[in-house]
Amino acid sequence: MKIFDCFMYFDEDLVLDLRLNYLNQFVDHFIIIESTFDHRGKRKKLNFNIEKFTKFKSKISYFILDDQPKDIEEVEANDSEDIKSSKYILNGYKRDHFQRNYINEGIKDAKEEDIIIISDIDEIPKIRKDVGNVPLVTPSSQIVGAQALMNVLDDQRYKTLNKEFIDMVNGKYGKIPGDICPNLKKKIDKASKNIDIDDDIQNLEFYKNEFKEFCSDNQLKKISKNPTDLLNFILFPKEAKDFYIHKNKSTLNDIIGLQEGFGLYVD
Repeated sequence: MKIFDCFMYFDEDLVLDLRLNYLNQFVDHFIIIESTFDHRGKRKKLNFNIEKFTKFKSKISYFILDDQPKDIEEVEANDSEDIKSSKYILNGYKRDHFQRNYINEGIKDAKEEDIIIISDIDEIPKIRKDVGNVPLVTPSSQIVGAQALMNVLDDQRYKTLNKEFIDMVNGKYGKIPGDICPNLKKKIDKASKNIDIDDDIQNLEFYKNEFKEFCSDNQLKKISKNPTDLLNFILFPKEAKDFYIHKNKSTLNDIIGLQEGFGLYVD
């Protein structure tokens, strides 16, 4: 199973750099779509330069959209200002939707079990700002990246909060340099009250034993002690079980992890 991270690009190099660095540990393929038209329909130069992101070159697939939707509303000279504004907004939505759909070009080789993430390019910086602009160092970068992945998988920000993210916001990894978003802090405070470290749901040993039993029942001894496979099992239980059982029917050598870098719970 592989993870495809797909998004549209205009000229946001700094935001893109943050996203690639945060999610690189989890994502197998970055799908970047750039259009030759802006949202007003004017021709624009292409801004993406792979040489600025050579560290991620093997994972990036870059696609150029050189077309526009066929149902664009024509803005007439005698249209009122309200009608012109309405048409510009509607056409902008149509171009945005058209460009987003072009992501399909980048996932043609994706398999049924793969995870496809489609989100705005600035999802990572938004999270980092929410948590007081934590530095891009270990472990905060991995924790923010994992939470970002949860957000885009849920298609809702902070619907699912991982324990490390809660601990980081609560200062257990050091003092946060900036201000925490008030709405996020409320969710963190509520989630913190519900965390019981003695509960099996939060207990790593519980997951280790469950994964060991699963591997034993399905002749998967070779992956039973692999930390990455264990965390695949924790984060994506249903998908991981289906994936490993299916792959084991052909050959264990074909098993590919759900993602790299989910070593947040393992010593």
